[in-house]
Amino acid sequence: MKNLKPHKECSNTFLDDVLKAKNNSKKDPDYKKRVEILKPDVKNKYSTFETENIANNLASLTAHGYAGQNKIDLLKLYKYDNSVIQKLNEEVTTLEGNRLINTCQNCTINEINSLDHIVPKDEFPEFSVNPRNLFPSCSKCNGHKSTVWREKNKSVFLNLYLDNLPEEQYLFCNPTFDGDKITLKFTVENRFAIEQNLFDLIYNHYTRLHLPKRFRKNSSDTIYELNKEINKYANKISKDELIKTIKEDVMEEKIYYGFNYWKSIIKETLINNQDYLNLMFK
Repeated sequence: MKNLKPHKECSNTFLDDVLKAKNNSKKDPDYKKRVEILKPDVKNKYSTFETENIANNLASLTAHGYAGQNKIDLLKLYKYDNSVIQKLNEEVTTLEGNRLINTCQNCTINEINSLDHIVPKDEFPEFSVNPRNLFPSCSKCNGHKSTVWREKNKSVFLNLYLDNLPEEQYLFCNPTFDGDKITLKFTVENRFAIEQNLFDLIYNHYTRLHLPKRFRKNSSDTIYELNKEINKYANKISKDELIKTIKEDVMEEKIYYGFNYWKSIIKETLINNQDYLNLMFK
């Protein structure tokens, strides 16, 4: 899981560009004209969004209350395959060194195939195409998030544009062994004094997106890859040298994918587990 950098340019200009890319239809030849009428108020709401976004306080936002045709028109602005929105998607998923990531950072399991509205578009149609409200995601995470995004004026999910992830470990996995079968249980714990509000947000994010369960269900391939690497080199280099090499690879992986990347946590846990080592080095 990595933080992404938000859209750098003016949100108002982005709104203008999205509308320009839209087309009126024969059934609705006045669509763009209606949205143009709404734009001044929407841009005023963008200013409010920007203020609260800078303060990382989006949970305090109050919806304009658009309803009826106005709401329909604003929601219609958003379409995942819109050329302007796809350009945004590519922009924010391009990291340093022009490295393009295509894995949902909300879960780090599935491919990106949608954009998450950090502030739900059904409640806030005025922000349906605010670029700083659009975060690359997978449909699985979007489905789990639904419309519940705040409680008691506090966000319940990480905003990976704003919430800086700690380097301290908070994701742990506990292996159990039944012969050569390995079962993992993932937990989110604050063992290393992460600031409490941030940890609570991390815990809620992982719990509400069912990440521990999803990690467990997807863990077999990572275990297999680690087993295969050990079996490949066990007769070529010493046990200690192989373990050292794997630990170094895991550290590089953490720097690349995030310090609590679930696959790295699996490898790190197993390579430090005596039962696993006994199983692999017979």
